[in-house]
Amino acid sequence: MNTAVLLIGAYAWLSTILLGMTVLDVALAGGIRGAGSTIGPSTSREIADLLLLVMVLTITAGLLAVAAAWQSRTARGPLSISVVLAIGLVVGPPLLAGPIEVLEAAIGIALGPLLRLAWGISVSGLALLALRRI
Repeated sequence: MNTAVLLIGAYAWLSTILLGMTVLDVALAGGIRGAGSTIGPSTSREIADLLLLVMVLTITAGLLAVAAAWQSRTARGPLSISVVLAIGLVVGPPLLAGPIEVLEAAIGIALGPLLRLAWGISVSGLALLALRRI
């Protein structure tokens, strides 16, 4: 059980870092659109590459944590949902870009950044809940 606690703790830590990087990415993207391009395209690509690396590490740690904590009935549910949401954080934006743009045009509010932040909060919150329940 100590290995499971270590892996869930590592996953919770990485998911919290991922949440912080998502907030940074959303803030930088809004700043670039709002204030003109003060950050060059190469810097923007480097930030996106780092975010993708943290996403891959988070998902890998999450899958290992699910495997290690599978015997714990109380931690298995939130941890599994958190990993599915973390995978959705990578796959979701490209798949949902069209419907989100239609909703944004209809409502007049930028839903993309709000959905990414809500999704990131859910991933991190469920990982921390699983850590508490183990």
